[in-house]
Amino acid sequence: FIGCDYGTGIVIQAGNLPLSGSDEVDPLPAPYVLLNRILKPLRAERIQTLHRGNYDTEEIPLLKGYRAEAWMKRFDIKDDQKLEYFGKLQSEPKLNSRHTFLDWRIDWNS
Repeated sequence: FIGCDYGTGIVIQAGNLPLSGSDEVDPLPAPYVLLNRILKPLRAERIQTLHRGNYDTEEIPLLKGYRAEAWMKRFDIKDDQKLEYFGKLQSEPKLNSRHTFLDWRIDWNS
């Protein structure tokens, strides 16, 4: 993982390229699952609505209530599964300078 500071917030990159998380490929990509475990203590316990300001239409419904909470928890796993995901992470390509903004990198140790 690499964190990049863009001035008004941070972006945490969990791989060289985005992973789809689709059911056909891998609904629970290891980089996302493990980053989710790290960030979980910072997550709000209850979510009322995601995407505030959008219109709630039949074609593009707002994520509200249990659907919003399910979306926020989509990468949660049980504690006894974490070693399995650490193993899966080992087969993922390592981050490299071609796919990261090293000059924006956050030094987490300072």
